[in-house]
Amino acid sequence: SKPGLYAVEHVAKLTEGEHVVKVRVDPANEIEERGEDDNYVQKTFGVERTGKETKPEEEPEGKFLALLVSAVVILLVLALLLYTSRRVKW
Repeated sequence: SKPGLYAVEHVAKLTEGEHVVKVRVDPANEIEERGEDDNYVQKTFGVERTGKETKPEEEPEGKFLALLVSAVVILLVLALLLYTSRRVKW
């Protein structure tokens, strides 16, 4: 694959409870680095019931949560890529 910045979007219908987002960059070790220990990050977050019963497609909070989770994942990937790019041997 070509070097560059890639964005991955995954929309999930989340249930109430605890969830984990995991992000890994350069899983095949194609980028020469001083250390491979910073290519992975995970974030745990909770989803709570809103108190009202609606269909998920009609619930704006569900769409907002999906957007928020996507934004967090993208920010984590960007931060990890920026951090990793500083450690690449040029």
